[in-house]
Amino acid sequence: MIRSLRVQLLFLAAASIAGSRIAVAQVLIPGGGAATSDCYGEWLSSMPNRGATGIDCQDGDPACDLDRTVNGTCLIAAGVCLHMDNVPRCTAPAIRAVTVRATPRRLRKDLSVAVPRAPAVPVSAATCGPDAVITLPLRSRRRGRQQPSKAVTLHMVTVASGSLRKDEDRLRVRCVPNTGAGLCGANPAGGPGELRMVGQVSGSDLDIGWTGAAQGFGIVANASARLCLESCGSTTNSLCTERDAETNGVNGDAFGAPLPLVGAGVPICVLNRLGTPGLTGFTADIATGAVGGTMALAAQAFRTSLAQVCPRCSGSSPGDVGVCDSGLRQGRGCITAGVVDVAGAQGNPAYALSADCPPGGEPFGTVHLEVPLTTATAALPGPRPCGAAEDDACAGGTCTAACTGAACASTIDGQCVDAKGGLSQVCCSDDPQQPCFPTGTGASLTRIGDATAPAPPFGDPTYPKIGRLTLAGAFCVPASRSTFVDVLVGLPGPAAIVLPMATAWVR
Repeated sequence: MIRSLRVQLLFLAAASIAGSRIAVAQVLIPGGGAATSDCYGEWLSSMPNRGATGIDCQDGDPACDLDRTVNGTCLIAAGVCLHMDNVPRCTAPAIRAVTVRATPRRLRKDLSVAVPRAPAVPVSAATCGPDAVITLPLRSRRRGRQQPSKAVTLHMVTVASGSLRKDEDRLRVRCVPNTGAGLCGANPAGGPGELRMVGQVSGSDLDIGWTGAAQGFGIVANASARLCLESCGSTTNSLCTERDAETNGVNGDAFGAPLPLVGAGVPICVLNRLGTPGLTGFTADIATGAVGGTMALAAQAFRTSLAQVCPRCSGSSPGDVGVCDSGLRQGRGCITAGVVDVAGAQGNPAYALSADCPPGGEPFGTVHLEVPLTTATAALPGPRPCGAAEDDACAGGTCTAACTGAACASTIDGQCVDAKGGLSQVCCSDDPQQPCFPTGTGASLTRIGDATAPAPPFGDPTYPKIGRLTLAGAFCVPASRSTFVDVLVGLPGPAAIVLPMATAWVR
């Protein structure tokens, strides 16, 4: 069990070094004491950077701060593992007792220190308990200057059966002001150095393939993309261009939380990984808010169960801290990005989802996508675009009808919302609950983007500048090399996306 866990941790650590956004990396940390007893108990946390057992985490550093946001607070996950076999010249007997505590117990009257929960003893095989997430707010001094947080020291004492030998371990964690970790550098031309885009709770839509089985899906809220900018100035030349290498360094590996889908009764958890590079050729106009460029994605499909379509985070609402209930990082710390109702799932249909909780195992199919995104209009003309075998699955009808039933379970601003959470565009005339693409002769698959000028307006020296936009895309999806996926979805074929996002332009 723990060998598999260590493989996962090594993967996550390597991915973090490359800029992963799947999860904060965690490593096994012997916390001191005699080398011959170091395997009795170990910490599971971020890579130490102050000696062997000290972590100074920069606020917002994706290598250690769970919320990955420069917001004056670090969230550092830490767990306890017992009876390990990774320490040279150390063989653990059964562990019969363990105590874990923190000093101080409170950082202020309203903020206690979370303490990791150790596995139940006795333990005679490698076992890890769930993470605790320690909240460490930076301190302020005169003139608003931020100072490091108070330090928290975790203490663990393990006692082995028979010998009565003890192993005492410590882990010291602290939050420090950000000095550049995970951030875009300054714009050499003097304008904004970064554009941050965060997906909104409603109004999104993802439609893939011509069968209609994978149309009408919503995108999990808070999927984010960041652009490191250059070329644009502070008062002249509002058109910014992307610094590709830097952009892909701050975005890392994944785009948003896993997406739980049930199509034709089949449960699938989709993890969208950004390509290498993932975001290229973007331009962003700070005067108008218009944005355009290409996102490369590898959509990995994991066959799951109707009772557990994707791993959940135990945080019940967006922004809540919890632990993953299953998947690659079961028991590890997470922050809920969004909560979606999964139509067709068994049991509780509400899924609290997090990019920190990817599915485990191997995908049964991967679709590589080159997605052109724009705040203008995106279109694919028919007939049968992208090598599709058919234009739609409307049998004897046409793709011209307003949607009803499950394809119009609710409305937002007068537009139908599918039971799967996405906007319903158009349905079959002979079955108005069947989404379709109107791509016959003379028709086209069309999606419309939108942008508003950020405020304060261009030329005003005040930052950040806040705005909103809707990215639209109409693009081709190749075959996945999985016959099951291709037949179910209708691939190769067209696809479309609508993604409303809040924006912040920062210096």
